[in-house]
Amino acid sequence: MDLQTIEKRIIDYLEGDLSLKEQYELVDWVKENEGNARYYVEIKDVWESSYLDANEVADTRQEWLKFKSHIQNVSVNSALKLKKVLRIWQAVAAVVVVLLAGVSFLMLYQQNAGTEVLLVKTVVPSGEKSRLELPDGTIVWINSASVLTYNTDYGRVNRNISLEGEAYFEVASNADLPFLVHTKDCEVKVLGTKFNVMAYASSPHTETSLLEGRVDVSLLNGKKVGILPGQVALANGYRNSLQIIEGNINNIICWKDNVLKFDNTPLTEVIEKLDKWYGVAIELNNSELLAQKRFTFTVKSESLSELLNIMKLVQPLEYHIDGERVSITILNL
Repeated sequence: MDLQTIEKRIIDYLEGDLSLKEQYELVDWVKENEGNARYYVEIKDVWESSYLDANEVADTRQEWLKFKSHIQNVSVNSALKLKKVLRIWQAVAAVVVVLLAGVSFLMLYQQNAGTEVLLVKTVVPSGEKSRLELPDGTIVWINSASVLTYNTDYGRVNRNISLEGEAYFEVASNADLPFLVHTKDCEVKVLGTKFNVMAYASSPHTETSLLEGRVDVSLLNGKKVGILPGQVALANGYRNSLQIIEGNINNIICWKDNVLKFDNTPLTEVIEKLDKWYGVAIELNNSELLAQKRFTFTVKSESLSELLNIMKLVQPLEYHIDGERVSITILNL
């Protein structure tokens, strides 16, 4: 397609006038290369600036639910809803959202010391996972309920990544530009290796697990440890603590292959991971009765109800599923 056709198709998409087939064709075109994504950004930035009313106040919770519905169900009507959703982010920057297989791909223009910087942010909602290739050839798998951000200097001036949530990295080797992952607790520094970082806001620490190579994990106060394959670094920024433990790395990273393994895992941790895996909110009644209860099982293609029926074999329980809310009641020990 020539640029005139592309421009018309982008505008038609923003106005909600594209068929479902044409929407997927547009998404495929945007995914082809960074230049296409930038062109989409330029057209959409102009379009949004003329349509969005920055003075309106949106209900953040309700708009997030609409946004999640939009990225999971690419439809003609949902394109118009996106205009209102974007108001949530306007206080931060001018935002553009590209839909890529159920994952939001956001590009944000921000002013930094008088210079315009383009940030690329990938937001993976609960219940979804995504794989992407960074400009330097590094491959990243992003787990559910996660946000990964980098700027357009990546691969040229720096290789800096910010992560909220969990991601597995296969880093392209570059001795001149270290690969840095910034989390709420620490900085992870590598040159080229394979490793996993889990840094959810709800977790008391950032967990870095190494499959191949070597990585350095540093707290903000300068304290640093190096870990080797098979080791896991637990970093707690609030307590300024760093701990190295041995771990089953293959079990830790198998989520990227759509497998979730629990090996003698506390019930609270099981529930937390199932929340993200299935994209639901699980309420566990009388959980205090199971403080010492641990589970060992593997999740592949099972539905949530199928999995809970399997868990019944280990621990008698009742459950009720109401959309994205799940209530589990433990019957006895």
